[in-house]
Amino acid sequence: MMPVNQKANELISGERVLNEQELEYAVRQLPKEEAQKDKILPQKLDKIPDYWIKVLMNCERINKDIFEVDYALLRKIKGLEYEPATENKYSFTMSFCFEENEFIFDDKLSVKCVMDNDGHQIIRIEATPPRWKEDKNFTKKVVQVRQQNKKTGEIRTIQKNRS
Repeated sequence: MMPVNQKANELISGERVLNEQELEYAVRQLPKEEAQKDKILPQKLDKIPDYWIKVLMNCERINKDIFEVDYALLRKIKGLEYEPATENKYSFTMSFCFEENEFIFDDKLSVKCVMDNDGHQIIRIEATPPRWKEDKNFTKKVVQVRQQNKKTGEIRTIQKNRS
């Protein structure tokens, strides 16, 4: 049997449609006026546009940390993977799977949250650092700095990355 998150990722990315049993279950979850199978049965496979960025923006704990410069990369998320940790029942790893994109080389970035034994507090976060493509790291600002050589008086301009 396929894990639920894998099925969801395939539906969201347009790789598969609901089978008859899944469709019947979905119809039962809808209000009666919307529960007409022929209206919700997709005729072709289509990706749900900007699905994951909408999910993240609707999460109160996360949306305050998402900025407009993040949108272009977040639109490239094709799925999420959740894996419970073995340390305790509250710790977990969340992996963000990406389409090929112009920003990073990675197809997956992971964040491991190690929680206390009560599940109320994060003890430690371990994250996969992105491998940015050249000049695509929007978390760093490139500034031009003028430097003057003390001996010769020669002035040169260099570029520095600032966080």
